Amino acid sequence: MRVPPRVVIGIKVCWCAFCLWVLVFAWLNRAAVDTDLAVMWALLVLTFPVALTISSIGTVAFIALDKFAGVTVPGGFLFNAIFWLLSVPAAYWFWFILVPRIGIPGGHSKHEH
Repeated sequence: MRVPPRVVIGIKVCWCAFCLWVLVFAWLNRAAVDTDLAVMWALLVLTFPVALTISSIGTVAFIALDKFAGVTVPGGFLFNAIFWLLSVPAAYWFWFILVPRIGIPGGHSKHEH
């Protein structure tokens, strides 16, 4: 079953709007406590599985930096913006370019007739 192009465009627009809202939220709440957690959870949901992979790799790297070099990575808007810039474009590529190109189990790929 093919998804109509108008539906796909609607999903893309809504997804992009939600992702932009997360970045705006991070900016507007940059001085609030636990904004980093809210942004992290929002991006984990919106950009799954990409953000989960990035955050896992980042966590290991941040722990190693702290343990072996004594460097603590601060949170804040810059941290949130970098995480957003890493996860949102990669997730867009994953969900809207790669998945339709390779098809999904039980579904139809673009290349099938």
